[in-house]
Amino acid sequence: MQQWALNECLRQLIKVYSFAEQQYIHSAVKSHAALLKVFFEQRAFERSLFIEEIEDSIATVQGSVRTPKKLEDLYEWHRSLYGRNVLRNILITDMESMIIDEKGLEICRFLIMGEPPSHVLTLLKGQISKLESGILSMVYLKALYDGEE
Repeated sequence: MQQWALNECLRQLIKVYSFAEQQYIHSAVKSHAALLKVFFEQRAFERSLFIEEIEDSIATVQGSVRTPKKLEDLYEWHRSLYGRNVLRNILITDMESMIIDEKGLEICRFLIMGEPPSHVLTLLKGQISKLESGILSMVYLKALYDGEE
C-alpha cells in the first residue's frame, strides 16, 4: 500500500474512532446500569487511546517523531477532532456504538490486507482484537441488560 493511501486510511480510522468515542460517552451518560456505564466509559477511553496510537503510527510512517502536545496544541487537536463546542453539542444521531466499532474493524482489516509497515500491522492487529472483544462484550451486555442502555 502506498504511503499516502495508508495515511488517508489511518486518518479515516481516527474519524471513526472520534465519533465512536462520542457515542460511547453519550451511552455512558444515559445508561442506568452501573456496569454498562463503566463498560461504555472504558470503551470511550479506549477509543481516545487508539487515536493517539494511530497518530504515532502516522508520524512514524511519515518519518517524523511526535512531540508531546502543549496545552494549546491539545485544545487545537480536540477542536479538529470534535468541533468547537463539543461539550454543548448533542449527538446528531443516536447510532448504536457497535455499528461504529464494526466500521473501525472493517477499516483495520482492509489496512492489514495492504501489508502496512510492521509497526502499523502490530497496532492494527491489537486494535482488531480489542474491537472484536468489545463487540462480543456489548452483545452479551445488551442481552443481559436488555432495554437499560
